[in-house]
Amino acid sequence: MWDFAAMFLALICVAGMMAILPTRARENDFAHYYLSGRVLLEGGNPYRTAASPLYRQYGFFPDDRPGAVVDANTPALTWLFASIAWLPPGHAFAVWLGFEVVCLAWVLWLTCRQLRGQLTPRAARFVWLGAMASAPVYWHFYYSQVQLLLGAILLTAFAWQRTGRNVLACLAAAIAGLLKLYPFILLPWFLWRGGAGIRNRALRSLVVVLCIGLAVAASGWRLWLDFFQQGVPLVVAAVNNKTFNFSAPSLVTNLGYARYAFVPSPQAARVWWCLGAVAGMSIVAAAYVRCLRAQLEPAAEFGFLCTAMLLGSPTVWGHYYVLLIFPFVVAVTRWRRQLSAFCLAWIGVVWLLLNNLCNFSSVWEGGWLDQHIYVKLLLNYLPMYGALGLATLLGSGLPEAAADDLP
Repeated sequence: MWDFAAMFLALICVAGMMAILPTRARENDFAHYYLSGRVLLEGGNPYRTAASPLYRQYGFFPDDRPGAVVDANTPALTWLFASIAWLPPGHAFAVWLGFEVVCLAWVLWLTCRQLRGQLTPRAARFVWLGAMASAPVYWHFYYSQVQLLLGAILLTAFAWQRTGRNVLACLAAAIAGLLKLYPFILLPWFLWRGGAGIRNRALRSLVVVLCIGLAVAASGWRLWLDFFQQGVPLVVAAVNNKTFNFSAPSLVTNLGYARYAFVPSPQAARVWWCLGAVAGMSIVAAAYVRCLRAQLEPAAEFGFLCTAMLLGSPTVWGHYYVLLIFPFVVAVTRWRRQLSAFCLAWIGVVWLLLNNLCNFSSVWEGGWLDQHIYVKLLLNYLPMYGALGLATLLGSGLPEAAADDLP
């Protein structure tokens, strides 16, 4: 019965996704990805090109934000989309959609393969069906995002590390960082956990740094300068009063901004932004310290740091939570032999919170919550609380009897 119910729910979610996707071909985020690649192909600079005229020229829903530029992503990601931007927008959207599906399938296949000794065929089916029915996957396809690609790259890096191909693993993690920056948080782990002594670790680090430098030069170092000068400030601004951003730095920053009705003075904005950044860096640092001291099994350690990466990054839109597919499955398999009623309830609550990607400013507009803005803010971050619960499952030490069953 549970198999049928899971399949039925997944089919409903996939059908709903397929019904709405055709309308997304002319919307963000695909629109600005496509247009940034198009500007590059035509010899322009997407960080210094006004967005609004191009949206209209190529038939996208217009972006009329004052001063909006085409691109706020890294040059590496922009060049990736340039590879399909020569196509008409509708055809390019279809190609990117197919690529997203391939990335999702790769993430799920690698998840089951890495945990094949702990997942029965029936459990593996539930992994696939649960992912397809999840809110983060829905929003990822809704916004034509790139997080599934990052997840596929990072999980491939983990698989390579487990088979001793440490240089390839580190380079893959670096590629993910070049595409979206925040995966660089995981690069020290790949460099260090490759083992083989200080000398080999230093050599791997040197190779990675040289390859990153070559990639920056190949994609255009002037574009990278413009990205940090023009694009990064747009990302920083996205922390302020955005209800789809679920990270600890954005919570801290918005709690401070709320004192000023979300229009703080430049000085107050800097103070609260710095406090948020410190909170994020502290979470990541604490996660690394825990990994050094706790001697977690590799899959749990990798999943734990992936979760900390999302908790500690300034901007973590709801669709970023697709990166928690592997960590969540690892957490469930870790505790399968110690599945008390409390642990089962904890896992269930974590799953519900991670999938509660509502936008509270539009769902609960007006009324009591608008009069108690701090309560509204705290309720908005339910998915982040789910990530904290997941980190607890991954970072906690297992009883010896259960730990002995893990590879």
